[in-house]
Amino acid sequence: RRMADGLAARNAVKLVAVLHAIFGRARRVWGLASNPAADVERIPLRYRAEDYSFYSPEEIQALVRAAASEQDGAMFMVAALAGLRLGEVLALRVRDVDFDAESIRVMGSVDAIQGVGTRKSGRGRTVPLVPEVAQALARILTRDEFTSPYDFVFAGEFGGHLHGSALRRRYRTAQARAGLP
Repeated sequence: RRMADGLAARNAVKLVAVLHAIFGRARRVWGLASNPAADVERIPLRYRAEDYSFYSPEEIQALVRAAASEQDGAMFMVAALAGLRLGEVLALRVRDVDFDAESIRVMGSVDAIQGVGTRKSGRGRTVPLVPEVAQALARILTRDEFTSPYDFVFAGEFGGHLHGSALRRRYRTAQARAGLP
């Protein structure tokens, strides 16, 4: 019924998942007889490539050139070419970049409310370190401070993690400067 009123299928799936968890806990804790959300038919989600647009390699380079700083440009490149989410980029530590194995270990994430924690799935993953990203990270890590294994790759002024909201604003400014949608 909510979908007929305009609720997107993706949001409906999330809503059913939350309700399933609530009723599941109610069954365990308070002895609720059944979980009514378990009877909801699976809502199909379809990936349609035409619903998404991706930057070309040339557009990524234009975005990097338009960045406010070398660090911002490197973050945009890591996100685009290594496939990291914003929180994963912000939580990346020096020890997670393995130049010898040509890989990045994505072990954590930064959340605006909870701060630094684990990834959404709770497990780490490893992604390839492509040459362009390796070069950008190598330049960033030649700085004089915040280079110990537990320091953030993209460190703030005092070595802490950067804030996603400020980075999002700088990203939008770089997009506009590069003439990108």
